[in-house]
Amino acid sequence: MSASSKSSVRSARSGKSSASSESVTRARARAEAAKVRASYASQEAKLKIEKATREAQNQLETVKLDTELEVLTLQREADVAAVEAQVLEDAEIEMHAAAEKEESEEKVKIERTSEYVNSQLNLTSHLPSASFSALPNAPASHADNSFITWSPPLKDPPHKQSINDKPKYQDADFVHLPAANLSSPSTGIIKSEVDRTNPSMNIHAKPYIPQCIPQTSTPPQAEPLAQYLARRDLVCSGLYQFDDKPENYRSWCSSFTSAAREVNLTATQELDLMTKWLGRESGEMVRRIRSVHVSNPNLALYKAWERLRECYAAPEIIERSLFQRLDSFPRITAKDHIKLRELGDLLMEIQGAKEDGYLTSLLYLDTSRGIAPIVDKLPYGLQDKWVTSGSWYKESHGRFPPFDYFCSFVCHEAKKRNDPSFMYQSSAMTTVKSDKFTGKSFHTNKPISVHKTDVCAVKEDPNKICPLHNKPHPLKKCRTFRNKLLDDRKAFLKEKGICFKCCSSISHHAKECKSFVKCFECNSTNHDTAMHPGPSPQVVKSLPPSQEDGGEGEDNSDMTSVNTSCTEVCGPGQWGRSCSKICLVKLYPKGNKDMAIKAYVILDDQSNRSLARPEFFELFNLESEPFTYNLRTCSGTVETSGRKAEGFQIESLDGRVLISLPPLIECHEIMNNRFEIPTPNAVLHQPHLRHIAKYIPDLEPEAEILLLLGRDVIRAHKVRQQVNGPNNAPRFAQRLDLGWVVIGEVCLGNVHKPTVNTFKTSVLETGRHSIFQPCTSFMQVREKQQSSVFKKATEMTLGQTVFCKTEHDNKPAPSVEDTTFLKIMDTNVFRNESNSWVAPLPFREPRQRLPNNKEQAINRFSSLQRTLKRKPEMQQQYVEFMEKIFTNGHAEVAPPLKEEDECWYLPTFGVYHPQKPNQIRVVFDSSACYSGVSLNDVLLTGPDLNNSLVGVLLRFRKERVAILADIQQMFHCFLVRDDHRNFLRFLWYKDNDVNKEIIEYRMNVHVFGNRPSPAVAIYGLRRAIREGAKDHGEDTIKFVERHFYVDDGVVSVPSEAEAIDLLQRTQASLAESNLRLHKFASNSQIVMEAFPPEDCAPVIKDLDLSGETSPTQRSLGLLWEISTDTFTYSTSTTTKPFTRRGVLSTVNSVFDPLGLLAPVTIQGRALLRELTSESADWDTSLPEVKLNKWVAWRSSLQELEKLHVSRTYTKTSLTEAVHTELCVFSDASTKAIGAVAYLKVLQKDGQVEVGFVMGKAKLAPLSEPTIPRLELCAAVLAVEMADLIKDELDLELNDIKFFTDSKVVLGYIYNESKRFYVYVHIESSASDSPQDLSNGTMYVLRKIQQIMRRDPYLHHAWRRLPGSPVPPSFNSHLQKKQNQVKCLS
Repeated sequence: MSASSKSSVRSARSGKSSASSESVTRARARAEAAKVRASYASQEAKLKIEKATREAQNQLETVKLDTELEVLTLQREADVAAVEAQVLEDAEIEMHAAAEKEESEEKVKIERTSEYVNSQLNLTSHLPSASFSALPNAPASHADNSFITWSPPLKDPPHKQSINDKPKYQDADFVHLPAANLSSPSTGIIKSEVDRTNPSMNIHAKPYIPQCIPQTSTPPQAEPLAQYLARRDLVCSGLYQFDDKPENYRSWCSSFTSAAREVNLTATQELDLMTKWLGRESGEMVRRIRSVHVSNPNLALYKAWERLRECYAAPEIIERSLFQRLDSFPRITAKDHIKLRELGDLLMEIQGAKEDGYLTSLLYLDTSRGIAPIVDKLPYGLQDKWVTSGSWYKESHGRFPPFDYFCSFVCHEAKKRNDPSFMYQSSAMTTVKSDKFTGKSFHTNKPISVHKTDVCAVKEDPNKICPLHNKPHPLKKCRTFRNKLLDDRKAFLKEKGICFKCCSSISHHAKECKSFVKCFECNSTNHDTAMHPGPSPQVVKSLPPSQEDGGEGEDNSDMTSVNTSCTEVCGPGQWGRSCSKICLVKLYPKGNKDMAIKAYVILDDQSNRSLARPEFFELFNLESEPFTYNLRTCSGTVETSGRKAEGFQIESLDGRVLISLPPLIECHEIMNNRFEIPTPNAVLHQPHLRHIAKYIPDLEPEAEILLLLGRDVIRAHKVRQQVNGPNNAPRFAQRLDLGWVVIGEVCLGNVHKPTVNTFKTSVLETGRHSIFQPCTSFMQVREKQQSSVFKKATEMTLGQTVFCKTEHDNKPAPSVEDTTFLKIMDTNVFRNESNSWVAPLPFREPRQRLPNNKEQAINRFSSLQRTLKRKPEMQQQYVEFMEKIFTNGHAEVAPPLKEEDECWYLPTFGVYHPQKPNQIRVVFDSSACYSGVSLNDVLLTGPDLNNSLVGVLLRFRKERVAILADIQQMFHCFLVRDDHRNFLRFLWYKDNDVNKEIIEYRMNVHVFGNRPSPAVAIYGLRRAIREGAKDHGEDTIKFVERHFYVDDGVVSVPSEAEAIDLLQRTQASLAESNLRLHKFASNSQIVMEAFPPEDCAPVIKDLDLSGETSPTQRSLGLLWEISTDTFTYSTSTTTKPFTRRGVLSTVNSVFDPLGLLAPVTIQGRALLRELTSESADWDTSLPEVKLNKWVAWRSSLQELEKLHVSRTYTKTSLTEAVHTELCVFSDASTKAIGAVAYLKVLQKDGQVEVGFVMGKAKLAPLSEPTIPRLELCAAVLAVEMADLIKDELDLELNDIKFFTDSKVVLGYIYNESKRFYVYVHIESSASDSPQDLSNGTMYVLRKIQQIMRRDPYLHHAWRRLPGSPVPPSFNSHLQKKQNQVKCLS
């Protein structure tokens, strides 16, 4: 052995010896320190006891003892430190001595070891293998107290083998340390398989060095205290927290009581310790019990243990907890070995509880029925294995296997499957591959590519190599494979180990396949199209020449290629077309227009430089030195080279735009897909793009795609005009300086997923894409959202929001019943398999049970029969109406009732509209009472979800193009839930034949007559349009929810294109819910021609807008003359009797919701008050002296037919207005008050237009209040009218101004310091009705100020208009009848 080797060995031995000696020394130091601490601990204990006994006698003595104790404590620490230092010094001396002795003996040991090794090698080489078993089964002893370990042969199973390999070295003065301190205590036990079969001595074993410390004696007086302190630490460290689980209570209780018994705790101390180590719920129970028994801790402790035993130790509670854990345990998959081990642990826990005998109900698990639910949770393979094992046990023992046998079976299987010795890498790799391909399987049957300048190396994907041809196409696209018989295909897949479901992976089988597949021949999701039974379908039409088939094209190129394929997501046989921003231009060098050629250019705002294809340089014979540049794309950055061209220009086809180009860089990777060039045919079939087809040039076969214009030609990217179409439309168009371009999917031949075109380069923090470099310095502010959940008041916030006001304070809020109704609808309304909406009858809760009113229904039907027999024409109309109900499936023959079924029968009757005398409507009388109750009494009415009639009409007048629409039989479009249809039973003739018997029917839809039907219908309509808005645009929601009055849609839009588009999308959206939008009417012939005649209103079917005829259409009660786009009026020619009833009917027959006829109607009301001032019966003739005045006013109504009021406020669209202003005038007389509003609009060209908006007039009270007070009331009316118009008009008003001729009103409004007197007219009655209170000056002033506080900008909006304050078109003063029509026009 060389000197260097000896030195290294000596240093290693010296290091080990030093480390060993140091650990021994530290152990001795700790023992000495513990001895000193124990000595001082006994003295401390004595002082503490003395302190406790004398504390009550003399406080001064206590202070002295505390002082002595502190001094003693400090002295103890000093002595401990001194002892530790002394021991460390002694150890250092001993360690140096041992090192010197060991160094002197090192040479002898090395020589002796070398001789022993050589002898063992010679011995092993001459021994035959059969004599290995003859070696002694004991470790060999060495002279230097080291051991050479040896592993005996395994004759018994591993779990039965006993191990007694202990060192034989023992000294009386030393005690061995625990096994944790030994270097390798089990060296002779754990060996490899080779060592077990080779009984020779292990020559590589490390020498055994005994690590021990001398035994020291402990003073007998400190031993009890030391034992007490050790026990106390052991008790505290041995306790654990109770988790409030009954199955763990008994073990916790045993541990706790054992620990508490050792330290002799008092009741109070035990309660403290118990509260600390109990769980959340159990600890709370003990704290409550302790708080009750504060003065008696023993009783509290007793009751606490009783409560814990009651809640957690009862056998039933423990059994329920165990069974709940067992029932909630998930089903185990074949590869989830960890879960199997967890199940085994749970079964062992249950088995231990069962063997304890405390839970007798667990004997149920010894039966087949008890084990069956657990067996269902095992993997299928283990279930089969259990059947085999259990059957063997039953045959051998004559009874079903007990639970402990089943528990051992599961634990044994879990142990085998979790043994690392039998876990192989192949299974792990299979799992990884399965997960990897699962994520891609959805896309494997649909090739996806992205338009991008992507330079990448072609890589072969093993899953895309057809195993049949060894070619680069997927197996599922292989035609040869598809043409095989189904059995042959299955055999091929089985041979290759390919999944039968997705046909694209060898890492899993069909039952484990998580890929989403769909057969395009039978729409099955259980197999791919390649595995469809039967022969392959024949392809009728050929594929477009510009596209690759994607099926079996070969690609043997290994060189770098550019991915520029069309972005399509299509199934087999589906060939879509997507257009991008490509323009046809003239291209030529600057100054050489005669060299111009036609070429296509791609407009790519995601590129920062303009590029040119190599063909461009060849066409113009350009030669230059190539230079190197970096091409950065989605796939990374590559270095490439190309030529550069300068001095070129592009010109639009019409010659209007000429753009100089920056230097062009040659690039080989520009896509050349002519299939994406927009053409006129691509937009002719798009309704919203049809009008731009004439601006798009035809496809030029000779023109090539030569350039890609980036952001360095920014003018080419500026959008001058854009046609969006519907929100979710897959295409839109833009007008650029170089011409019109179309972006998006334009294919109409097949319906498939939209094409994806993207040139994304950067994604901002908000998720939006940007062509610019994202800013790295930004601030992100997050506002704390206001929660809608009602917060409980605290002491600090109590009363803070009591007087808070909002702009909605004066608006009606939903009632409790309204909220309940909406909750019922939100929870129970659904769409059935036919896409119709189904809603329940909203019953009140609680409600009384309805009696069976069939007797009433029979009596009412008998009366109806007699009426129909007397009126054959009515009978025929009645039968026709019922025929429509049965034909449309709105009613069905009622099934027989069971005894306990609750039902209700609806009587029916017919009603006629005054203007539709030949059209009957059958009404179901839900208000008919029987035994003091009706169906409507037990139904919730629901909230008023309808729009305001005035608001709908105000919005109808905003824009130039007006449209009307109606929903066909809206009430009957919503089905009633099946279990509620028995409440809608009625009697009618069988087969709708009046000569047949009477049978029972029931309605399937919500009927006209049920109190909640309007709310249900409007709710269902809005629910339907919201569902369809995902595909048809959000503006359809605004159309239905803001511009519908019940089932009538009334809206105006700026252009015909928007009107057509809005109606078509809304009609399609509602059609998805079986709601038909029809009866279209419009003042635009273009709009009407866009829809078939059956969808138009009856009066419009033969509409002639030439001027020879003037069709009219009713718009929510108003007459709308479509040809002139004006509102007109039609008065009744029927003369009513000159009675109180007849006069009232005539006055109310004038329908004027917008107040256009207020000067006329106010005179009628004044005359009605005058005529009926003397009390008279409703049908008693009025005095003849006043007949002439009445006849004169009634005759003047005929003149209203000559009145025409423009529907629109202005001639131009309000969306183009620069400034909008609302002007409101108010005035009063002794007879009436009035207010009128006008809209003043400033257009872009400086033209000012004024349009009438709304008017309102009210009669003055009979008490004849003073004029100032009436002027104030008129001002209140004006402010309320402005408030209404601002909310309903949906128009941003730049200003609101008020005008009055009363200085008194202005004085009240602008005076902020004077205290006004509250006075009331002397003739006013003393009642408290709102009408009388409104006569008070202070009331109306407070009303004005209240509105102005809500809208502060109104405070300075009042102006005085001298003379007559309102325009001549409206005046609250009574005017002469001959001037009425003149004033209004």
